[in-house]
Amino acid sequence: MTSVPSPVRSSGSGRRPGALRRVAVTTACALAGLIGFVGFVGMSGPAQAEESLGVPVDPDVFPTPTVEPPEAPIPHGTRVRFGILQFEAASSYRANLDNVQDTVVAYLQKRALQLTIEAIPYHSSGELKAAVRNNQVEFFLASSGLFVEMQPYGVRDIGTLTAPAMPDPNQCVAGVMVVRSDRDDLTDIESLAGKRAVSTDRENFMTYQTNLGEIAKAGFDPDDFFSSVAFTKNSPEQVLRDVAEGRADVGLLRACMPEALEAKNPQLAGRFKVINAQAAPAGKRLGCAFSTALYPGWTIAVANHTPAAITRHLAVALLELSPGDTPGGYTVSFTTNFESVTELFRKLRIGPFEHLRHWTVERIVQTYWPFLMLLLMGVLGWIWHSWRLERLVVKRTAALSESMARERAASEAARRTAEKLNQLERVGMIGRLSSVFAHEFVQPLSAMRYHARSIRKLSEREELNRPLMAKCIDGLTEQLELAASIIDRVRRYAKGGADRSAAIDLAALARDVVREMAESKKLRNEVAVTAPADPVMTAGDAVELRVLIMNLLKNADEAQCASGVVSAVTLTLTAPKEGARMTVANGGRRLTAHELVRITEPLASTKTEGLGLGLLLCKSIAEVHRAKITFHAREAGGIVVTVAFPKMTETAKSDNAAPSAPSDADRNDSAEANTDNTNPLNTSGTHR
Repeated sequence: MTSVPSPVRSSGSGRRPGALRRVAVTTACALAGLIGFVGFVGMSGPAQAEESLGVPVDPDVFPTPTVEPPEAPIPHGTRVRFGILQFEAASSYRANLDNVQDTVVAYLQKRALQLTIEAIPYHSSGELKAAVRNNQVEFFLASSGLFVEMQPYGVRDIGTLTAPAMPDPNQCVAGVMVVRSDRDDLTDIESLAGKRAVSTDRENFMTYQTNLGEIAKAGFDPDDFFSSVAFTKNSPEQVLRDVAEGRADVGLLRACMPEALEAKNPQLAGRFKVINAQAAPAGKRLGCAFSTALYPGWTIAVANHTPAAITRHLAVALLELSPGDTPGGYTVSFTTNFESVTELFRKLRIGPFEHLRHWTVERIVQTYWPFLMLLLMGVLGWIWHSWRLERLVVKRTAALSESMARERAASEAARRTAEKLNQLERVGMIGRLSSVFAHEFVQPLSAMRYHARSIRKLSEREELNRPLMAKCIDGLTEQLELAASIIDRVRRYAKGGADRSAAIDLAALARDVVREMAESKKLRNEVAVTAPADPVMTAGDAVELRVLIMNLLKNADEAQCASGVVSAVTLTLTAPKEGARMTVANGGRRLTAHELVRITEPLASTKTEGLGLGLLLCKSIAEVHRAKITFHAREAGGIVVTVAFPKMTETAKSDNAAPSAPSDADRNDSAEANTDNTNPLNTSGTHR
């Protein structure tokens, strides 16, 4: 039988640091000294210890030892049940047909004369396990894997069989994977994936479980590695026949079984090869090819219900086994490390680790505790974040509510202030208009006096000139109606404000204001009006716009006179697509940037007695008409004030399709509007 070699694997065992070894040695010495002292005191008794050590010894701490009576003798012929596996009749450590179990039982029957050793054969590993659990045997001989499985039931090992070729009880047996020698496609463990396997029994440690452990060590899942696994009810010979005849691709057996069976059945010789053949130094003495790591060998164990005297008697007999007592040259030693078996069960999740195949709370915690800790930390972090976020939301909401409350209070205060300013503006406007209306009253009052004197003169004549008297009465009536209309206009403006939706021709209004101011001697400089032939229309209140034009012209005239410049003040009106535009420009000295900025500040004036209300009134009138007023310094000196009105809507045009020309009363509405001493233009040409 040929074998397919595999790379040699190192055990990977490391040395402990020197410091740790020194600490261990020191600790061991101290413990040895303490044990020796306690043993000395215990064996000698308090009196001897006190005499030898020279110190008093408390009898309660170190009582005088009592001598236990000797064990009762074992009755001759005491029956002892010794469990063995029937299917392991042809089992050994090497390629021979030596019957390990019969050999051991025969030796004990000859050596332990006081006991009647009864071999109890079991046909499967499961049956032997059940017998151990039910206290149906006192001793049993089985694989190290079966012994480890039974440890939770209180069994203890009292020896491990060794042979001259395998003297180390920790490394005696291994598994082997065999395939047909003509299968070139099967060369390593990976090539066996998805193939059909056959073995003796699912619970057999040496034939089946050791091989699955090697598959798991290679990084595969042994539960799903093969496409199918068949079992021969503990017939190793049938395993080889199934592989040879093609019913299976790979056979899983104990090491040395194929060689022993080939020797028994020569027709099978040379038909198999070993997969994943190992080259461990300890395995070379085995004389057989094997595929797995080496594990402890055949283990003799005692059940926990077995009397101590019988256990000692049998253990002594086993320890006296010499190589010449059996055909295989067996001796008994003690396995010091079953960890390899335990680790194999842990990887396969069988035996004492069967619970790992079932998800329980304990397993979930043990398996995924790092992730659970991270999850718990994440949940706690989320809870903390939610709490913190909620607090921030509450805090920000309170701050926002407070801010909104302050904003509402500020808006309400601004609204009240705007109402007060509007009232003050209207009062101021009425105050300015009062002088204009007082001037307008001069004409109708003079006319009424004239008509009244005429009527008196006519009434003193003997012959009444009735047509002339009627004409005087009609004139008087007309002047009274004119005065009534002026009073009504002031009352309506003071009570309800202005109607700024009327269509106004700025060009006609500007010419009328210039004419009135010239006739009333309010202008010391000529005003040059430039306007297109067509009307320059905008929506607004005629009275307020008249005051706006009068203030701008009056300020420009006073600024130019104060600077000593003799030239005309220009009033230009245009009608671009975006709306009407009015520009008032005057001469004077050139303004600095700081002075130009000061012009836009409310309630500021450069005059000694000025309050700065003139420009504030102009800006207020412009704003309520949705117009924009701007100030620009001229390069040659002086300033240019531009008022840009918004485009007039079609609705306003249709509602006021035929605006009438200003009446005589309208011409006199603002004749005295600027009698107030407050002048928005300082004497040096700066608008205020």
